[in-house]
Amino acid sequence: MKVLSQDDHAVDDLSSTHVPSTHNGSVAVTDSPSTIAATSSSSTASSYSPTQHAVNLARQYTTDQVQASSPWSQLLFLRDVLPFSVELDVQQKSFIAGAAAGIVSRTATAPMDRIKVALQAGHAHGGVCQESIPSIARQIYASGGWTSFFRGNGANVIKVTPESALKFWSFSFLSTHLHDSDEPLTGVEKLAAGSLSGAVAQLAIYPLEIAKTRFCLGGQYNGLWHCISSILSTDGIRGLYRGLVPSLLGIVPYAGVDLALFFTFKEAFTRHFDVAPSVGHVLLFGAVSSSCGQVVSYPLQVVRTKLQAQGMAGRPVIFAGMGDCFVKILQTHGVRGLYRGLLPNFLKSVPAISISYATFESVKNAL
Repeated sequence: MKVLSQDDHAVDDLSSTHVPSTHNGSVAVTDSPSTIAATSSSSTASSYSPTQHAVNLARQYTTDQVQASSPWSQLLFLRDVLPFSVELDVQQKSFIAGAAAGIVSRTATAPMDRIKVALQAGHAHGGVCQESIPSIARQIYASGGWTSFFRGNGANVIKVTPESALKFWSFSFLSTHLHDSDEPLTGVEKLAAGSLSGAVAQLAIYPLEIAKTRFCLGGQYNGLWHCISSILSTDGIRGLYRGLVPSLLGIVPYAGVDLALFFTFKEAFTRHFDVAPSVGHVLLFGAVSSSCGQVVSYPLQVVRTKLQAQGMAGRPVIFAGMGDCFVKILQTHGVRGLYRGLLPNFLKSVPAISISYATFESVKNAL
């Protein structure tokens, strides 16, 4: 009898029965459904019924086994005993897993995202310039307690869920259509697929990006939709796409480097060790790939945030466009100004992307 840990990525299809164990949350793999069906009765073997198949599988479990197992093992139990299955292709699995990855990762790192946005925008509430992470954290806490660190997280989740789903779906789709062979993509092909995936996702959700930024920085909005309607009434449709060019210019290299490096690390690990990477390895790969992507694209993120934030209460319009914003930042703060907020961005983005990849791989393998 083979025993698989919960963190093992080798989540089998419906050809195996996963029995939740009461020992260390392991999942014991016993006889296959075909063996169970064959030994149950000769009539069942000759006329296979999905419903009878589910009944035969369910008999292998006891109530104590199911209750004592982890939620993940219980999910596998439900998957195995259902009398029907939904076949998903790799793109559909990537879309669903990507959506789950976005929700989990962004909620876990919402406080650092709140601090990062305030630092990138340059001058915080009331026009007072705050330079350090502790000072901004104290200001955020004073404005509403611990819950204020999650202000705008609902908007962020609404934005990130389709963005993450589209990004992973696009990368999977492009990866299967860039060439016809069964060989892995080259580095250049991964870079191209990642860049295009990031651009597609960013274009689709950009108005929500604007709303999320303003909702985090301003206290005058009652909710996400109130924020969007206020932007429309003040600036029109054009206001929802302010900063789009630097955003696209930033996301293209970031997504390209991030996705290309992550899947290169994953393939190299699997090829060298002949085993799927563990959750710990996935977290490490995600941290390294995300860090490299952030260093390349961060100045454009700063420019984008400043363009998005100007025009709000206490934040006059001082930049005529992306080029003017770059010049004024360099004149006022030097090159260092283009990397303002990089530390909290690392503290937020590196764990967020790592958690995102770990969630993506786990959910995708479970589907």
